[in-house]
Amino acid sequence: MKVNNLTKKFDNKYVLRQVNLEVIKGDVIGVVGPNGAGKTTLLRILAGLIKTSDIIQNIFIEGLKKSSMFEYQGFIQHLTCKQNISLVMYYLGISDNNLQDNYKSILGIGGFEDIKYRKISLGMKSRLAIYVSLLQKSDFYIFDEPFNGLDSEVSESVMEILK
Repeated sequence: MKVNNLTKKFDNKYVLRQVNLEVIKGDVIGVVGPNGAGKTTLLRILAGLIKTSDIIQNIFIEGLKKSSMFEYQGFIQHLTCKQNISLVMYYLGISDNNLQDNYKSILGIGGFEDIKYRKISLGMKSRLAIYVSLLQKSDFYIFDEPFNGLDSEVSESVMEILK
């Protein structure tokens, strides 16, 4: 994936100005900076959720299937976590459970599958969002604050999965 001179403005205010970035297959990178620096905006552009302010789109992600995880994944509040997972799997056309069960075990999802989404903790919501992103078996993953609310043990497991 390569980004050349990416620019984004909101109401004539630059949020990103001439950003250049290259990620090679197998890389795990982090985007760091203070609040309001444009990190989430950059990730949302890479995920295709918002457009750049450039006339020509200078983002090259050729032949890669991408998956993204942002704080609000659109899970349905009154459904259980298991029901939300089933809905996502149906939507994505996923039926093979072998790999999913492995991730479910590593992330500890089984312990709260039958609880309604609105009743689980922030850490559990983060684990569920990561799990659903990993279900997609992508070549390129974009995570915005994936460790938000996670304990150190689960954070280490997530890093191992990403590696």
